[in-house]
Amino acid sequence: MDGRVPVKPDYASGFEILILLVTGSTLAFALPVLPATRAVVFSVLVIGLMGAINCWLYLSSGLVLPLASVLVMATTAFGLNMSFGYLVESRSKRQLADLFRTYVPPEVVDEMVKNPASDSMTATTRELTVMFCDMRGFTTMSETMEPTQLQALLNTVFSRLTDVIRHNRGTIDKYIGDCVMAFWGAPVQTCEYASLGVKTALEMAKAVQQLNAEHRAAGLPEISIGIGLNTGTMCVGDMGSDIRRSFTVIGDAVNLVSRLEELSKTYGCDIVVSEFTRNLAPGFIWQELDKVRVKGKDHAVAIFFTLEGSANTSQQRQSVNS
Repeated sequence: MDGRVPVKPDYASGFEILILLVTGSTLAFALPVLPATRAVVFSVLVIGLMGAINCWLYLSSGLVLPLASVLVMATTAFGLNMSFGYLVESRSKRQLADLFRTYVPPEVVDEMVKNPASDSMTATTRELTVMFCDMRGFTTMSETMEPTQLQALLNTVFSRLTDVIRHNRGTIDKYIGDCVMAFWGAPVQTCEYASLGVKTALEMAKAVQQLNAEHRAAGLPEISIGIGLNTGTMCVGDMGSDIRRSFTVIGDAVNLVSRLEELSKTYGCDIVVSEFTRNLAPGFIWQELDKVRVKGKDHAVAIFFTLEGSANTSQQRQSVNS
């Protein structure tokens, strides 16, 4: 009646193909790089824009152009992108959790899974606290015990010590013969890495005392341990070869802690702590042992032990005073 008759133009099919290509390419390149929230907003804007253009052409020029195919394509692209992103993210979280479950406590793994981007395996430089714990007299025991008995004993000791380390949010680096190496502050960062390391050392000494009581009751040989603790800047991350890799730490601070663990036997202490760790863990009672210049160091380092950390505190006091 008003002279306006809606018309489906001859080029409707070509227009539909062009819109599908433009819209599809835009969504294909934009959605994978956008966060989930922005991807939702962007998809809604694209669908709304296509609908607005179609409506405008219909009202202003009476052109009837296909719209359903564009809407279906945009909705499908959005759904596929969200589904794929969810699957990839879930797989990434599972892989990360499986990888670190053998290194760190489960609760720490849960924190990493919540934000995997912030706790990657890429090597970085951080200030961490490192521990070396060595079992004393292991060589002698290995000469007098059957291999199966020695294996059972070693597994029991490692299990007790590892439980203490993991309970205090420590990361197991490796087992070296009868030695356990662990560190605090990575992969999940914490400002209490020094205090957690000292607390762990004290609890490990108590765990050995309890284990020795069980050994005496069972007629098994008693054990003793020496622990070295040091804090410093080191490189931490995924390192190794193409065949085998590990999440570990390297640096001068790591070399120093191995020297401190060796000094624990010389000074008759279960635990020897460097001045660097002691300065960051003020919540403990400390007594200075000595100032030593270990191999590879140009300057002397003050070393300490915690009075509560020894299995034979009175004997250590007498040794230090003498």
